[in-house]
Amino acid sequence: GYADQSFTLKNTDGNNLAFTDKIDPAATYTLILFVKDNGEFDYDNTTGSVIDPVAMAMNEAKAPKPSGGSSSGCSAGVGILALLALLPLAAARRRK
Repeated sequence: GYADQSFTLKNTDGNNLAFTDKIDPAATYTLILFVKDNGEFDYDNTTGSVIDPVAMAMNEAKAPKPSGGSSSGCSAGVGILALLALLPLAAARRRK
């Protein structure tokens, strides 16, 4: 039920995390990427073989500095992973 070029993050119980769930830095998670064989992200045209460039990084969450105003932004953790999951998409489009 997952689309090509998508991902999910699972906790140790095997449950998918929602984009609004907080990440526990001490916990272990499994990141699963979905890349269709011979799809746009697959760099190998051989049927049955998928080569997909993936970039991973970790950012430490920092408390926002008080500014007197309100701000909106993505939460640390899954929000960062969502942005990282788009990196291969940008790389594939630059190559074309």
